[in-house]
Amino acid sequence: MSVFNELERRVEARMKKYKRVIVSYSAGKDSTVLLYLAKKIADDYGIELYAVHIDEGIAGHSDVSRRIAIKVAKELGVKLLGVSLKEYFGITIDELKPKFSLPPCAACGPMRRQLINDVGLRIGAPIFTGHNVNDDVETLIINMFRGERRRFLEPTGGPGMVPRETPFIDVSEETLEKAAEELGLPYKKEPCPYAKLSMRRKIIKHEMATRPKEKVIELQKVMRMIKAFHVTKLKSPRFCKYCGSPSASSVCRVCSIMKELGMLEERIRRTRERRKKFRIEDYIITDRWIS
Repeated sequence: MSVFNELERRVEARMKKYKRVIVSYSAGKDSTVLLYLAKKIADDYGIELYAVHIDEGIAGHSDVSRRIAIKVAKELGVKLLGVSLKEYFGITIDELKPKFSLPPCAACGPMRRQLINDVGLRIGAPIFTGHNVNDDVETLIINMFRGERRRFLEPTGGPGMVPRETPFIDVSEETLEKAAEELGLPYKKEPCPYAKLSMRRKIIKHEMATRPKEKVIELQKVMRMIKAFHVTKLKSPRFCKYCGSPSASSVCRVCSIMKELGMLEERIRRTRERRKKFRIEDYIITDRWIS
């Protein structure tokens, strides 16, 4: 069985039970392969497909990703929804960096996850992401390093959360890179310029890249066993007292970030307005995104 056949089988097994699907599309290699296969399967099964691209507001990075996203979506014939952190939260990652006590990645991840979940709730569709085994192990380890069990166990299902599907979660980064090259579609190869500021993640990424993929998968199994053990010790996810989003504690990570930045009231106001006025048509990519 070819690499593409195996990857397609994984995506098909997860997609065919839905009538509408959203692909979280960063324009990187993993999400590009996922979007290509999702489009093929959506056509075969008559599934309504959307791609959602988030503009983080990172100079020299987000603009390149956005142009690639538009080009690929047009080429594949996929509806592309564009949402920016600036529009949604009132601040870009570039603006946040000098005001925030941690590396920008510590804010960007929670903001992106909450935003994409909100979009999924409004559209009424599960979120498909291109996360691979390397991504999974890196995230599990980094969250344990932070020493905060509730952040390590951030809710991924239940009330207020759309289903999340990760068909490539036990596929190696190397395999997806080869598939992306074979595909011939453009994708963003350069990493985010802020990734180098997270020394822990940099070390872990290096370790994962130098180990055989079988060892990475073994480590993933061990990390997931540890996580499963701790999940049984926690109560059901709660909701943030400020914005109402699902949270492992009384205040979600995004509201904690906004509170540190002195933007909590602005964040609450924007959340209320967005949830009242959300229309899919407002987010379909138009010429305003092409710059």
